[in-house]
Amino acid sequence: MLTCREVTELAGDHLDRESCTGAGLQVQLHLALCPPCRLFVHQLARTVELVRRVEGPAPDPETEGRLLKAFRAAAECQPQPLSEPLSVMPDAPDPSPSSGTPIPRG
Repeated sequence: MLTCREVTELAGDHLDRESCTGAGLQVQLHLALCPPCRLFVHQLARTVELVRRVEGPAPDPETEGRLLKAFRAAAECQPQPLSEPLSVMPDAPDPSPSSGTPIPRG
């Protein structure tokens, strides 16, 4: 059976339905038996849903690079502080879970 760490690494592919049949079934089995991983995958799916609803231009390449660096460091359990705060969506409203309206980007 897959470990929790392996499931977190495969979660994106699982949500995109890109994992091969064997790995996909292993992820489903693990999720059936592991409430914390089910919650993680649910939160990841919700995050992807909300990000897809964001309107406006993508972050500039420098900001995107800083974000990717921070995410990769966090994934390796070696969080590194950003050199300066990010303000991707400074005045974004808190979206309602039932609302299908896009989130404006300031």
